[in-house]
Amino acid sequence: SPEQLVIEKEVWEDFKQRLNGRLSKMENQVLAFYLDGNNYQQIGEKMNKSSKSIDNALQRIKGKVRESLGRKK
Repeated sequence: SPEQLVIEKEVWEDFKQRLNGRLSKMENQVLAFYLDGNNYQQIGEKMNKSSKSIDNALQRIKGKVRESLGRKK
């Protein structure tokens, strides 16, 4: 229903805001590139970082997402 869609959008926006506050500047950049469809190598090239650095950042992001959702690893 339209009402449910509005509620879900508000919940999603709240979650994104809380997560954004927990991520470092680099993690926010990595996440934005990743959500745009870039792979680790492409992100690394854009940010002048190694693929391993990007992998590490995404692992930290996943951990922070889990924590934000109240889930354990």
